[in-house]
Amino acid sequence: AGKRLPVSQRIAAGSTARPLAVGTCARIFTGGQIPPGADCVVMQERVAEENGEALIPVDVPEGDNVRLQGRDVHQGDVLLNAGERLEAAALGHLAGQGITEVRVRRRPRVALLSTGDEIVDPGTPLKPGQLYNSNRPMLKRLLETFGAEVVQLVSVPDDYAQTVAL
Repeated sequence: AGKRLPVSQRIAAGSTARPLAVGTCARIFTGGQIPPGADCVVMQERVAEENGEALIPVDVPEGDNVRLQGRDVHQGDVLLNAGERLEAAALGHLAGQGITEVRVRRRPRVALLSTGDEIVDPGTPLKPGQLYNSNRPMLKRLLETFGAEVVQLVSVPDDYAQTVAL
């Protein structure tokens, strides 16, 4: 089986394809538009070109390697769920649909306050009765994992006035 078809046009990415003449084929570069009248796409690795003709060694079923416009997303589909973070893939997905702006919520800002006369920062020599503040680094990282911006890390002794003064 297989076919030998004249190449009637070359379609670069971003160019407009002309209707395909019956009994011909088009050389379509990555990102190029499939011309009206074409019914399948054959990967270039499976085609040889010789004297203006494409040598297609196998029969290719209609619709093979064709992705119709509008098939990946339909009107009314949810592109991102509320609360979903705008990571790289999400931004690419939005841009692929021509979306340049979305409403977002600001990351929560959290201040961590450690209290207690016995609490000291790791790396500080311990005096009798003291312990290292192990909760602060753990809570800071946990909050950051959930998207919070940790803006203040403060330790105060067991003193009401100093706590209120913050």
